[in-house]
Amino acid sequence: MSSKENFKIESNKDKEKVHIEQIENLDFLVTQDRMILILTYLGEKPVSKIEIYFTERHPYLDLAEIIDQKERLEQLLRTLGLEFKIVEKRIVDENGFEEITFEFLISRDKKKIEELEKAINEKDERKMGELYGYPKTAVDAYVKSMRILRESRKDEGDILLESIFDRKKWFDSLSEEERSKLIEEGVLSFSTFTFSKKHWREELEVVRRWQSIIRKKAPKLYQEIIESKAWYLMTEEEKMKWSKEVAEEELNLIREKILKKAQELGIEIEEEIKEIVIMLNAFDFRIANFYKGSVDKEPICGPWILIGPPKTSPGEINEELKNRLQKQQEWLKRRMINILNRFYEERSVQEDVKIVLVDTDIGFKIQNNGSDSLKFLVSEERLKKLKDYQQEFVDFANFLKEKYPDYLLYHTDP
Repeated sequence: MSSKENFKIESNKDKEKVHIEQIENLDFLVTQDRMILILTYLGEKPVSKIEIYFTERHPYLDLAEIIDQKERLEQLLRTLGLEFKIVEKRIVDENGFEEITFEFLISRDKKKIEELEKAINEKDERKMGELYGYPKTAVDAYVKSMRILRESRKDEGDILLESIFDRKKWFDSLSEEERSKLIEEGVLSFSTFTFSKKHWREELEVVRRWQSIIRKKAPKLYQEIIESKAWYLMTEEEKMKWSKEVAEEELNLIREKILKKAQELGIEIEEEIKEIVIMLNAFDFRIANFYKGSVDKEPICGPWILIGPPKTSPGEINEELKNRLQKQQEWLKRRMINILNRFYEERSVQEDVKIVLVDTDIGFKIQNNGSDSLKFLVSEERLKKLKDYQQEFVDFANFLKEKYPDYLLYHTDP
C-alpha cells in the first residue's frame, strides 16, 4: 500500500472519529437518538427517524430554542454527508395548545428515505421495521401482535415475549444465570426494538453487534448508555431514586430558565413565592403575574399567582386564536381545581388560609381565601395572617415538588 493510500485511510478514520464525537455532543438528543444516528452514519442501520418536538403547553419551552436545535441537527447532518428529509407536522390538541414536530428521516441512501416516508404514510409497520434495521422475526411478531391487540383478541396477545409492552415479565421469566449475564453485559440498554417470544436469543445478537460498535466507535456515548439501567431491570427502590434524580435535574433547568428570564425583564421573584412560581411552571401553568403579599403598603393582601394566556400582539388576535386561548384556560382551570382538591384531601387548615381559585378578566388567580380581608385586621393580626398565607403557598409548592416525578415521567397530575 502506498503512503498516499495509507494517509487517505488514516484521514478518513480521523474524520469519522470527529463526526462521531460531534454526534455524541448533541446534548439536546436523548442517548438512544444519538446511538441510532451513529449506527446510521456507519451504515449499520439503513435509515433512522429522529424527532424534535415543541408544545405550547410547556410555558418554559422556547420555540426559538427548539428551532435552534433543529438547525444544529440540520447542519451536522450536512457535515456528516448524510441524506435527510425534514417533515414538519403541526397540530392543535383538544385543549387548544399547538404542537410542532420536526421529523428527521436520515440515511446514507436517499431512496431509503423515500421508502420510509412512504411506509410511514401508509402505516406499513413491517416495512418501517425492516428499514430501521430490526430483525425480521422481531418485526413479524410485532406486526402480528399489534394486529391482534387492535382486534382486541387479547387471548392471543402473547406472540411478543413481553406482550409488546411488559419487558419485565419477559426478563423475570429467564433463568437466574441468563438474567445475571444480561445485566453484566448491559446489552439490554442498547435495544431499540421489541424481541419476539421464539427468537429473542438470535435477535439479541443484533443488539450485541450494535453495543460492540458503540463501545468501539463512541466510547463517551457507550458509557452514558451503560450507566443508564433499563427501566424494567430496576428495583422499585432504584426506580424511585432514578425518578427523583431526573425530576430534580429537570426542575433545576426550569429554575434556571425562569430566573434568567426574570432577570432579563428586570423582575424580582421574591423568596416567599419563588418555589411556587417554579413549580407551577413545571406543571405547565403559564404565569402572567404574581405578588408575595403585603401588610404595610398597598395593595394590602396575601400572596397570589395569576394564571393567564401567553402575551399576544393585537395583530395576532383572531377568532381562531381566541377560541384556542379559551380552551387552554378552561383546561388549566379544571386542572388547578383538581390539584387543589387533592392538596386538601388530607390537609386540615383554617378556611381563610386555604388556597382558592378566583376568576379574573384575563385568566384566574390562586390566592388564600382570606386574602382580601387582610386590610380589615389590626396590624399585628395582619402580619401573622400574611405569614400563615405565605407558608400555605410554600406548602403547596412542596406538595407539587413531591408529585412532580410522576407528572414528568407519566404525565399524571396529583
